[in-house]
Amino acid sequence: MGYVGESRSSDSKVAIMLAADAELDEMLVGTQVKVTLDAFQVWEYPGFSPHKVLFGFQGRDQAGEEAQDLSLRA
Repeated sequence: MGYVGESRSSDSKVAIMLAADAELDEMLVGTQVKVTLDAFQVWEYPGFSPHKVLFGFQGRDQAGEEAQDLSLRA
């Protein structure tokens, strides 16, 4: 499990960080957060034929009175 960290430079490559290393932002607890995936690119993938890339996202909406699990598989 991991997340894509912020890019701190002009380099277009961003490392995938371990989810266990994520820093908690206490100000986000109980607020609404918008999560978007604006681009997804695979660089230097071996072979020339089309490939399938598996992507998964899981989250939990806890901003309202009742928590709701969110899941996306593509």
